[in-house]
Amino acid sequence: VAGGILLALSGAVIDGIWLALIGWLLGGSARATVARSKLNQKLGGLRVSDVMDAEPVAIPSDTTIDRALDEYFLRYRWPWFPVVDAAERFVGVVKRGAADAVPETSRSSRTVSELLVDADGAPVSHEDELVRLDAPIESLLANLELRRLGGLAAVDADGRLAGVVTVEQVGRALRSAVGGNPFGDDTRST
Repeated sequence: VAGGILLALSGAVIDGIWLALIGWLLGGSARATVARSKLNQKLGGLRVSDVMDAEPVAIPSDTTIDRALDEYFLRYRWPWFPVVDAAERFVGVVKRGAADAVPETSRSSRTVSELLVDADGAPVSHEDELVRLDAPIESLLANLELRRLGGLAAVDADGRLAGVVTVEQVGRALRSAVGGNPFGDDTRST
């Protein structure tokens, strides 16, 4: 930046401004990298399992849409729920809008698992809606699905639902890390 200013003052104004701009951008990028590195150090060994809700409410995949609306969506008023099979393995996420879109006359005969397939009946991948239980918390910082849904299903090595991690829980962990205590007093949602 200083070289660019000196170059501009010596008569090469455009070259000097260009060099100063490049220097300023590189300096900003370096400062951001240092800040991210310090945050990752403060987060230390914090894992998804440290901040998640370990008692998630999940809808069994064989539940009728009618029952899911009554017992889950109307009761808890959440916009989505994880869906699990009989072995408690994560199958996907069912959203309120998808359940509401089913005609009322069909809701008692259709299951939530039918909402997790595409128009041709083929299974849809729900990999972006989950995170491994042992994943480092910093892996969630750039997760677009976490931002879109507001939370992700946390699964163990066998794919069984172990919890739900939300944007609020990740934010609380980050605030605690910046404050010096990465585990905080209470990192679970109620």
